[in-house]
Amino acid sequence: MKLITVAFVLKTTATLLIFAALAYRVDLDGLASTIRSVPAAPLFLGVLFGLLVMVASGLRWRLISGHLRVPLPARFAVCGYMESICFNLILPGAMAGDVLRVAKVTKARGHLRRNLAAVLFDRAANLIILLILCIPASVFLWGRPESRNLLMVLGFLGALSLVALCILIFSSRLRRFRRHRFIRELVYLSMMTSRLFSQSSVVCKVGLLSLCVQGLAIAMLTCAAVSVGINELSILELAIVTFLALLAAALPFTIAGFGLREGALIWTLEVYGIDPTRASAAAVIFAAILLLQAVPGFMIWVLGAAKIPQTYANNRLPESKVVTSRTKTSQY
Repeated sequence: MKLITVAFVLKTTATLLIFAALAYRVDLDGLASTIRSVPAAPLFLGVLFGLLVMVASGLRWRLISGHLRVPLPARFAVCGYMESICFNLILPGAMAGDVLRVAKVTKARGHLRRNLAAVLFDRAANLIILLILCIPASVFLWGRPESRNLLMVLGFLGALSLVALCILIFSSRLRRFRRHRFIRELVYLSMMTSRLFSQSSVVCKVGLLSLCVQGLAIAMLTCAAVSVGINELSILELAIVTFLALLAAALPFTIAGFGLREGALIWTLEVYGIDPTRASAAAVIFAAILLLQAVPGFMIWVLGAAKIPQTYANNRLPESKVVTSRTKTSQY
């Protein structure tokens, strides 16, 4: 508990310091004037794209969970994902909603490990597709002197993510150390990773849904940029801005990625020649669109709409029926 408290204090401090640094270097009066003149149509369209992001992400979670043999109804998967986004955004730690997803499905269906793995794989799929999309982005940036810093940051974030992925995949080789609880759980998680990603049909479906999510995220940022008068950037350049901002937000140093995401977004836009006032206004609008994603989830939580139907809840598979083999790939 003390460790969680210390982590929360450090994340809060880092978030506030980053926002203070961003506020110090921008003209606040000009920023306020730009935001006040933002039309409602792009903002509404950005919120709509954000809603579609949550629908696609919920369906991806359902697909992953189903292939881990914990099937979920589509309505619960989408509503449960929206609810989790709400709690991830408004509660400290950016993981409260994920914990809620795992707890709800485990209570109804059992199999804590599988539910935890499904949520982790859902997040990992989003990160992996981001890294893949950064490859053509890096090719586009190559040879442009003003983009060398962007390439360095993309390479650093990509290397961190690759190391984490390799640890997850190759942890199954640590079976001899399974007497330690943490290593044992890591081995089980690695086995499930191998099982899931060895099925090409699953990888293709998850990849397509993740591509949809990233495309909608680019559309969200485009709406934020257009609303503050940033019209000179191409879709590819806006995509690179989006990828870098989302990768920065994935670093666990601030609350829900706030501060890091806005800082990366402002810095990247300035690299492309956008003045600090418009860049900061675009970052604020983008953050507002993300925060508005919490509204549907809050309404779902208030109404109690994210529930697994009784037919699914009663359809628990006993553990002996689920684990039918002691082979290397299915023992988890």
